[in-house]
Amino acid sequence: MLIKKYLIFFAIILVLITLVSIISNPDVDRGVILWFDDGLKNTFDVAYPMMREQGYVGMVSVITDCVGGVFEDEEYRDKPCMNLEELKTLKQEGWEIVSHSKTHPYLNETSRDQAEDEIIGSKRWINDNLGISTKVFVYPYSVFAHQDIVRENYEFARVTDRDLWDGKNNSIPIVYIKDGGTWKADYWLKKVKEEGGYAVFLLHSIVDSPEGSWENTPEEFQGLLSNISTYNLPVVTLSEVSEKSSKQPKKLESFPIDMLMDFIEFIRKFSEQILQKLADLLEVLQL
Repeated sequence: MLIKKYLIFFAIILVLITLVSIISNPDVDRGVILWFDDGLKNTFDVAYPMMREQGYVGMVSVITDCVGGVFEDEEYRDKPCMNLEELKTLKQEGWEIVSHSKTHPYLNETSRDQAEDEIIGSKRWINDNLGISTKVFVYPYSVFAHQDIVRENYEFARVTDRDLWDGKNNSIPIVYIKDGGTWKADYWLKKVKEEGGYAVFLLHSIVDSPEGSWENTPEEFQGLLSNISTYNLPVVTLSEVSEKSSKQPKKLESFPIDMLMDFIEFIRKFSEQILQKLADLLEVLQL
């Protein structure tokens, strides 16, 4: 009987912990940022109409010298980019336009003068042509170089394998939507819904025939939008988050590598099995 009482007590504790973890705190800010790198034309032609139907806005990292032209992506193919009028349309619709350099170079291979031209020149172009004094810089190819120039001219910076940071020890996790990664997107949507805070979903090309991990089909992207809608999470821009004077962005842990995420999934399934066995045992003891 003593064992039975301990098992029942243990089961009650587990239930209480689960309930506490799934109850959302309405006083905590939460949301999702949909962020498109490179300023590609399919962002305007494909993603923008799909998001507009849901009332969602996004962010675009623009390679300013490629506006109205083509981004010569060395990994896949030459990719058409949005023109100035299309960027102006997105701005008017509430999208945020930020800097991704002038030509998308490897900054570690540039001189300081070249880096200044790339980093500061792109910001100047956005200001002159769109009337935006952007506070955000996205490092090309995730090469972390000439950080001092970035910090002197921007408030936020981003690479693809680290959190978004603002120099104040706040961070926002970056989430990648790749082949087979749908459950990871759901993991972060659920986490933001339950705990608050913000998650960035990083996207590039939305095309019918993806050629690599940085490209997604319209069907995959629609699935993400549907998931966001299901969790009833607001889709915001970084400016909306940073302009909240009452609170700083809630810090969530960094987005783990795939192996760690797989381990988390294993633990989740293992815990479900243990709870089921515990329930079966309790049922037997009651007989």
